[in-house]
Amino acid sequence: MSQQYHQQRGYNQRPQRPYRSGKPGNRPNHNYRPRKKRQAAGSELFMTLAVVVVFALAAVATRVSSEALPLIIAFLVLIAASVLAGMLFVAFRRNQKLKAIQLSGVDVMDGFVFEKYVAELLKSQGFANVRLTEKYDLGIDAIADKDGERWGIQIKRNRGKTKAESVRQAVTALNHYQCTRAMVVSNSLFTGAARQLADSNRCVLVDRSVLGEWIVAYQHRS
Repeated sequence: MSQQYHQQRGYNQRPQRPYRSGKPGNRPNHNYRPRKKRQAAGSELFMTLAVVVVFALAAVATRVSSEALPLIIAFLVLIAASVLAGMLFVAFRRNQKLKAIQLSGVDVMDGFVFEKYVAELLKSQGFANVRLTEKYDLGIDAIADKDGERWGIQIKRNRGKTKAESVRQAVTALNHYQCTRAMVVSNSLFTGAARQLADSNRCVLVDRSVLGEWIVAYQHRS
């Protein structure tokens, strides 16, 4: 057959490789967005709560007298209102922390700038004698005093989850810096291995959520 026929049939065309994310050579994602667990929307939870209340009222109405029914209805409505208020407060606090993190710009800070910023946050959290270690630290970026303890603090600004190695560095460097407790502060989340290692070594982990609370308190104080 002629070459033109093969080209029309597609025999000499090289197959295209499908794009597979996360493989070596692919373009890295520099826009850090920590993975979140799937959560039900507030409207869905409210609708579910409303359905439960309606069924509860229907069940109660068939069993109680007409005099007690208004009191029971008021009680159920009070419970529903309390649950809704709690949901709204949790959503407000989450949104407040996210806005605080975005306004502070911690996700785009230089590593050393982030260390200096965390040092200011530590002061606002009641830590005293906060100071950064030498530029080429040995596992601890800051030292601070609080509640009779000298804390050795590892500060990590990551795009992905902070791994157990950061906890290991902080714990093993305590004696060198004459500290008694370890802490790791990160703008991201921690892996399961990092949390296990921290629990067995009394190391405090400050993840993205807690860091957001610190930033909110610092911004209000300022």
